[in-house]
Amino acid sequence: MSSVYGTRGSSFTSSLPLAAALVLGGLLPPAACTSTSEGSDEGGPGDAQAGAGGGTSSGGRAGGATGASSGGASSGGTTGGSAGTGSGGNAGSAPVSAGAWPTGWSKRRSAKPTLDALANAWEGGLPLLVSVAVEGSEGIQAPADAGKLRVLDKNGQPVPYELDSVRNGKALVWIRFPTPDTAVWIYTAPTAAAPAAPDPADVWGDEDSVWHLEASGLESGPRAHDGLADPEGPGVAFAEGFIGNGFVGDSSKKANLGLARGEAADGRLLSGVKGFTISAWVKATDLALLGDKPFDRAILSVGTDATDSNYNHASGVLAIGLAKSNDAGGKVVVGARPRGDMETVTSEGAVPQNQWTHVAGVVDMKSKQGRLFINGEAASAWLSMGDLELDAFPADHKAKSTHIGASAGGQYGYFDGVLDEIRLSRVMRSDAYLKAVFANMRDPQATISVGPVESNNGEGP
Repeated sequence: MSSVYGTRGSSFTSSLPLAAALVLGGLLPPAACTSTSEGSDEGGPGDAQAGAGGGTSSGGRAGGATGASSGGASSGGTTGGSAGTGSGGNAGSAPVSAGAWPTGWSKRRSAKPTLDALANAWEGGLPLLVSVAVEGSEGIQAPADAGKLRVLDKNGQPVPYELDSVRNGKALVWIRFPTPDTAVWIYTAPTAAAPAAPDPADVWGDEDSVWHLEASGLESGPRAHDGLADPEGPGVAFAEGFIGNGFVGDSSKKANLGLARGEAADGRLLSGVKGFTISAWVKATDLALLGDKPFDRAILSVGTDATDSNYNHASGVLAIGLAKSNDAGGKVVVGARPRGDMETVTSEGAVPQNQWTHVAGVVDMKSKQGRLFINGEAASAWLSMGDLELDAFPADHKAKSTHIGASAGGQYGYFDGVLDEIRLSRVMRSDAYLKAVFANMRDPQATISVGPVESNNGEGP
């Protein structure tokens, strides 16, 4: 099965950044300011969708229309939509002032958020993932081609974006919309050499660390905590993820992705925070005990402070619980350890095996409580985390030995399956934020109104 994110071999279970499908297929040859509708959806993000909690509904999406989903699985492929006004079945173009067409660009299309919940979830900005179907003549084949597109607001001012990857003829672009109700213009098909692309870190808030895991552990946020050039642990691999590629965990190879231990980077993760959020897309393939090791399958283990002699301990962790004698495993675990012992809380609901699921854990240091989310919905109440000893991480805290797919020291807790879009926020994300993020990634067409392709001769206004 294929999707705008790539080909996936199984259904996924139904951030923070949001996802929006913007299809620019079948671009016209340059002409003087003509406007033409491109109606084909070419398949939506998530050909088969599954929700946690049981129950199924067949369908899917035709031409961008959302199939029914009622708290359970939604299966069925995505079919191309019929031509009409707007893209993928969205009626009408996004209301955006035309503004002056910049010289050197021959194609453009507007995009605007429409999800009502965004107003309550914005929290300073939500990057949106836009999928742009590109033709070979446009020359957008890899992230290095980010300069061959441009995003501007109605006044012609640059809007931050990051070209994540190019897969199956579609460019996956993260865009930081200025406000929940502001439209932007996406320009493609340059007629002259384009300037360098903006810094991708501008897309992400100052409080976020973001790992796309497309082909490495490189981090996109402004707090740069990158994967090591020579990752710790054998068997490091990347394969089909939820959005582009993801990191493949394999306990038989003790695969884990070690992250940088530079003093400056280590000090940017949890230093001084009074609460934090860790989230990720996961597809777990095995929840059994790892020999005699009772440790959970780690998603992200934020390293211990530099003053701690045991780097196998973590300061913060998001993990999936193992199968034990009294349950089948799959529960989400979040933990914190500013000093002393690790304190954790566990979700009531569980993550199924072999299905894509969005998980998140929020920790409130002051109240010493934690909360879990599965697919945008609360999977626990606020639960006591015991004695965290401190109500904030020290200002000079340095998270040494941080790992993806294993414990902080990379010695146990190996994750079996695929991990994608891991995020660490130095703030407590709200229920509305996590819900809106998941809703958009599950069904981008329901959260973004897109306009028709417009063409210009590239000579400007």
